[in-house]
Amino acid sequence: RGKARDARRIADVRQIERAIEMYYNDFGNYPVVGGWQGTSSGCYGGAGIPGIVPTYISSMPMDPLQIGRAHV
Repeated sequence: RGKARDARRIADVRQIERAIEMYYNDFGNYPVVGGWQGTSSGCYGGAGIPGIVPTYISSMPMDPLQIGRAHV
């Protein structure tokens, strides 16, 4: 199970990377995150990256361990 979760995380990071690169191709700069916008579970699956959802990625991926759990 751990290897499957890790493979999912790697795929998610690659998907985010592609979305950010497409944003860069369209605007000539990378999206800017103003200040810390993380959650108690960290920034993965947190507030996200402004400007890439839903145009470049349908939704921000969540950590497989956090899916279905309540965020504190």
